[in-house]
Parts: sequence; C-alpha cells; structure tokens
Amino acid sequence: MDRPLATAARTAELGGAVGTLLRTHLPADERVLVQGSGGISHAAPSLIPGARELTERRRQELITDNLARAAEAIDPERAAFLATLAGDDWQTLAGMIAADLAPVGTVNFDWASS
Repeated sequence: MDRPLATAARTAELGGAVGTLLRTHLPADERVLVQGSGGISHAAPSLIPGARELTERRRQELITDNLARAAEAIDPERAAFLATLAGDDWQTLAGMIAADLAPVGTVNFDWASS
C-alpha cells in the first residue's frame, strides 16, 4: 500500500462515480466486471504449513474440506464488517475512519481520521 491512503468516503465517492459512468455510458446489454482489492487480510484454507508441497488435487480437496470451517473461523467483528460491506448501506461504509477499519484487518493506517 502506498501512502496517503484514500479515506472511506473518497473510496465510496469513486465507486459511485464508476457506477454512474457504467450505467450511463454503456449499452444496457453490456456486461462489465469491476474488480477491486483492498486491505482486509485473509488466509485461504490451503495456506497451512506444507501446503506448497501438496499436489494440486490434494490442495483442492483441502480447500473444499475446510471451506465451511474457514467461514466459521471468521472473527465476529470482521464478520459484521463483511456483512455491512456486502449490503447496501454505503453511508455507513463511507463514514468509516481508520479506527473503524483497523480491527477488521487493515493495518498501519496513517491517513486522517475523517
């Protein structure tokens, strides 16, 4: 991550602008994939010690077998944030500050708290 990091409000504003652009400047039947990446840390079920030495088949089995347990292992505070992120309450998300995001996996924020 490079500094300075964008605030949640600025990120939400950018997302809204991209959405508006896609809705107003593309044909209605046009399909678009918008992909983003962020600072929520994660570890896939296959990232256990020794996973690199597994065959691809065994690695896929491990992922499949542990998928449900991986979901159950999500910290409740992080699960609540992910539920908010998956919803449509953009005002709450846009209003988040660094202190709100730190417990859900982002680290070393140094941008302003608003």
